[in-house]
Amino acid sequence: MNRKGKSFLVERVPAEVCERCGEKTYSADVTDE
Repeated sequence: MNRKGKSFLVERVPAEVCERCGEKTYSADVTDE
């Protein structure tokens, strides 16, 4: 993740993963934190 030119590593974020394509999606609860 990049913010204002700085990089951050975010680990252990709960996500739903599409079984067909592997795309990860995050709930509004997770992204609002």
